[in-house]
Amino acid sequence: MGDDIKICPLCGGVSYAHMLCCLCMNALHLLFLHTVKGLTNVIEQSHRFDILSVAQVQRYSVANHLLWLAKGMPGGHIKWKFLDTKELNDAYCEKLKELEMCDTLFFVLKKR
Repeated sequence: MGDDIKICPLCGGVSYAHMLCCLCMNALHLLFLHTVKGLTNVIEQSHRFDILSVAQVQRYSVANHLLWLAKGMPGGHIKWKFLDTKELNDAYCEKLKELEMCDTLFFVLKKR
């Protein structure tokens, strides 16, 4: 793992496995997958930041995910409105949080 860790030339943040994980406002932010555990490990190994809080947010509905699986396209919340209910989406989001599989992670960091 040690050889895969690089320092971002823009902000000094940590990049891992060729994915730029910039911790500054001037950097290009790329989309990629991380787990809470994996990103926590990367941040801790940098020895530059303390983690103040971590939050998970699920932005996309179960209808959107099911349409992607069925047809390979977004827009399930529009095309399959019958699946886009508050009760179903709340249960879906809670389960994804429990499994740590939400589509968005927010880390609040403090520079050491």
